[in-house]
Amino acid sequence: MTRPTPETGSTSAHRNQLSMVAVALFDLCAGAFSMWAAVLLRYRFEPIDPPDQIVLQSVAVFALSCALVFAVEGLHRGLWRYAALNDAARIVRAVVIANLVFLPILFLINRLEGFPRTAILIDIPILIGLLLAPRFVFGGLRTQGLRALLQVEDRSKPAAILVGSEAELDEALRHLDRRSGSAPFRAKGLIEPNSALTGHAIRGIPVLGGLSALEAALTRLTQAERDAPRLVLAGDSADVAVVNQLVRIAARTGAKLSRARPAEGPGAFSPVEAADLLNRPPRPPNLEPARPLIEGKRILITGAGGTIGSQLARLAATLNPAKLIFFDASEANLYEIDLEFSRRTSRIAWRAILGDIRDTERLDAV
Repeated sequence: MTRPTPETGSTSAHRNQLSMVAVALFDLCAGAFSMWAAVLLRYRFEPIDPPDQIVLQSVAVFALSCALVFAVEGLHRGLWRYAALNDAARIVRAVVIANLVFLPILFLINRLEGFPRTAILIDIPILIGLLLAPRFVFGGLRTQGLRALLQVEDRSKPAAILVGSEAELDEALRHLDRRSGSAPFRAKGLIEPNSALTGHAIRGIPVLGGLSALEAALTRLTQAERDAPRLVLAGDSADVAVVNQLVRIAARTGAKLSRARPAEGPGAFSPVEAADLLNRPPRPPNLEPARPLIEGKRILITGAGGTIGSQLARLAATLNPAKLIFFDASEANLYEIDLEFSRRTSRIAWRAILGDIRDTERLDAV
């Protein structure tokens, strides 16, 4: 993830603005066509042809309804090349609402005289098909398959915000889709440093803005989820300055910072390590001076599920402690470090305890 130049960001933003306008116009034309087709199809069951005035009024009013509802639902913000099941749900909802809004407006104009009410039952599937087909075909061709389009959010997994370039975010989301039930988190928002895609969506996940919007987004997500979210660096090309900035933001918000590890396999993620913060190859730490303080002793590690605490736990485990006690206020973070140690082959005794260091009674009991 390289630093963007102003020219590159401006050009990309302009291109995406034009893309949103084109999508909005297409959706509006699709709405007008679907109502025209619905009225004509409905009148095929009548002995008379549909009056031109009824057809024109219906098409014009429905186009207005679509313009209002589609704008509120943000259909124009989804990038077709990243269409996903979340986009389909939004489209179905928008089409149904547009039809419900259309009827009272037309009633105020002509009291629905000459308009067959059942035409909306014909319009809904036609318009849904017109809006979904190009998005899914385009997205399916780009991703070489429809599996990535048919993913449903698993709310049992911790929420996460991903940071990276457009290509890195798409790649990370694609691998998460493929992992399906084994994905370590569920993406709730994206941060793209160029800010060129702000307001768009990639695979149904909204782009919230650039790095300046990250801290506020994490705070809102923490309040909504009632637990510390994940902050995930989607690529492995970010410079050290960006990684350090993410570390500081994670520390202030309580988010757990991870990054993609392509070298470990597609869709592999792991916590950010000290080596990620260096401008040089890492030097192995000399732990021998700490051995007398840890070997054979019971060691309490507060914040054990965080970026620093989890690394301390791993290092302490190499010094043969009698027992490690993991203490953390985040249940999700504590679960991850507990799960990591349960998969270790070495016989290290440990215990995971949920609690806040500000709770002195709880801490004394430990």
